[in-house]
Amino acid sequence: MENRKKAERILAALDNSKAPISWHCIDEEDLILAIVRELNRIDKEETAGVG
Repeated sequence: MENRKKAERILAALDNSKAPISWHCIDEEDLILAIVRELNRIDKEETAGVG
């Protein structure tokens, strides 16, 4: 699964959680991109054997 789909899945999980999230204050696309960047970093670290 590509990281963008993973990020969208994370947002969907957050949306379905009990945690109160004020989505109208959040730019969804920016949040998805931030999650994708972090997932990419994680992938690189795992590939390099770091962490």
